[in-house]
Amino acid sequence: MKPPYELSREYLELFGKKTIRSLRSRRVLPRYLGWLFSGVPLEGSTVYDIGGGTGLISFYAAEQGAKKVLCVEPLAEGSRDDMLTGFAEAQRTLRNGSRVSLERVELCQFAEQSHPPADVVILHNVVNHLDEDACRRISNNDESARASYIEQFRSFKGMLRDNGILIIADAGRDSFWTEIGVYNPFAPTIDRSVHQQPEIWQALLEQSGFERQDIRWTPFLSLMMGVAPSPRPVSSRSLSSYYSLGHFALRMRKHSTSASDTL
Repeated sequence: MKPPYELSREYLELFGKKTIRSLRSRRVLPRYLGWLFSGVPLEGSTVYDIGGGTGLISFYAAEQGAKKVLCVEPLAEGSRDDMLTGFAEAQRTLRNGSRVSLERVELCQFAEQSHPPADVVILHNVVNHLDEDACRRISNNDESARASYIEQFRSFKGMLRDNGILIIADAGRDSFWTEIGVYNPFAPTIDRSVHQQPEIWQALLEQSGFERQDIRWTPFLSLMMGVAPSPRPVSSRSLSSYYSLGHFALRMRKHSTSASDTL
């Protein structure tokens, strides 16, 4: 297994230009992915990458030793042919690329299918897309919106083995830029109204059978300066995150099945 801050040249060539601008440096992307998965044992694991798109996360997990990775990405028939071509190239050329499979199904269909339980389920910058209308309304204590997400979070619980890890990485709703009412220059295209703070997701996940491990705010400024970030969990938002992307990684663990759960 490669050290977590090291990626193959082939991986960087394939994915270095397919991610957000802030991560495109060959120094930044490995550090970010190493930070994102710090403390998560990928060697020999089964990983489900929900809404995995081009496979950025999926093929990283395979390079780090995951034995089976499913990239779940609902693609309309005939669309994104370039993405499919790139995915096939990654499967063919990357270290352990053959361990990654693309599942072209909607999440609800995937949840109903029979798959081996995962050790890790990750939603990388996609949690708001599960139900964007509901995502806008959750913070207003809209019960139907909360119920929509609880139902989907329970489907993730069903995909995980006991004590499996769920990772949600996304932009938060609040930052310095939203407070002064201007677009964030670090991420001007992000519509913050369809994002939520990690504490909102944590509360809904706890109602869905998960327990919190940690919330960490992504130290993009340190990453862009080439400083390897500390993997230590941060319980409150850092100033660098507040003034930059306002991006976080929330990690939750599935409760072990107990006798009371089966009664």
